[in-house]
Amino acid sequence: MRKNMITTTQFATETGLPYTTVVRWAQNGVIPGVEKEETPRGPVWWIPQAALDRLEDWRPRRGRPARPPKKAPARKKARAS
Repeated sequence: MRKNMITTTQFATETGLPYTTVVRWAQNGVIPGVEKEETPRGPVWWIPQAALDRLEDWRPRRGRPARPPKKAPARKKARAS
């Protein structure tokens, strides 16, 4: 075991987040300082304890990203009679 590092399972348990979310964040590099170690049973992701302590500083916002504002529709010109 590495010093000051925890596994994705431990991180998920401590934060109450789904394990799959934590693994996806690790794979996509969202978690700062995450390290991947190849083992005979498959990869193990090591997360610094400090990342757990500063979770609110780097955690992605929840929900769907906001849509860009809609453009105002073009106005029709009035016909001269």
